[in-house]
Amino acid sequence: MTIFGGYDQPQTLVVHDRDTWVRTWSDIQRRVTPAPALPDVDFSKDLVVVASLGSRPSSGFDIVLTSASEANGVVTVEVQARSPGPNCVVAAVVTSPVDAARLTRRSGAVVFHTTPVVVDCPNGP
Repeated sequence: MTIFGGYDQPQTLVVHDRDTWVRTWSDIQRRVTPAPALPDVDFSKDLVVVASLGSRPSSGFDIVLTSASEANGVVTVEVQARSPGPNCVVAAVVTSPVDAARLTRRSGAVVFHTTPVVVDCPNGP
C-alpha cells in the first residue's frame, strides 16, 4: 500500500466502522501530500484489516497482507514482514510500510500471523 505510512511502531488493526476508518486512513496517509482519497467501505458488509511494519532505517522493507482464512469462527490474516537481504541496494531514507485490505465482515475474532521474510537480491553489489 505505502512505504511512507504514518505508524512509527509495528501494529495491526481491525476497523469495523466508518469513523475509525476515517481516523485510520488519516494516520496511514499523514506523511503523504496530497493524501489519496479515502477508499469507500460498506461497513455493514465489510471490515478493513491494517498491518504496519513501523519505522525502518532504509528502503527495501515492506509489509504485505497475503491472505485470510476462517476456521472455527476465527479469521486468520497472513502477513509477510519483508526486509532486504545483505546484497540488496537500499536508499538511506526512513520508511514506515503499511498495508490494508477489505474483508467480508465476520462476527468472530481476527488474528494476524506475521512471517518475517528476507528478500534475496541476487543482483546486488
